[in-house]
Amino acid sequence: MGRRFDLPTAEEFAACAVPPELSESLPQQFRTRAAPFGDLLDSDSERYYFHAILEGLAAHGRKNLEAIAYAHNHDRQMYQNFVGLKTWAYQPMLNLLAQQVGEQIGDANAVLVLDPTSVPKQGKMSVGVARQWCGRLGKVENCQAAVRLESHARPCTALPVLDL
Repeated sequence: MGRRFDLPTAEEFAACAVPPELSESLPQQFRTRAAPFGDLLDSDSERYYFHAILEGLAAHGRKNLEAIAYAHNHDRQMYQNFVGLKTWAYQPMLNLLAQQVGEQIGDANAVLVLDPTSVPKQGKMSVGVARQWCGRLGKVENCQAAVRLESHARPCTALPVLDL
């Protein structure tokens, strides 16, 4: 059986490289963009964990809570409790997100459309193939799932308008 795809060339790999100056600025960019959401948390310690985790996810090489905690010379338990056990007051964060999205789209009649889709797949050559709900087949089966986000700046009478 032959290859189903060609391996990327060195030039294609190089085109995907993140410039070092961008990599170095990502933690600060995350903090700047996330600060309004972190400010909605109840205590200083919650805000600390919130920002430490976001920065850790943006930093090279630290992609789990244990590694992020150890990078800050802390035990992982508090980070895991913050993520897994904290009762989140999510409505203020959703309201802030809706406000920011509204400002970016800039149209009172704009809507965002989330379009989930799935494609039946078999084998080991496709990323993200798993036994999961496949809407196209109407059952749980091996498939790839994806979500597409579109913005439309035209009036949409089928969706309720959120008054924030």
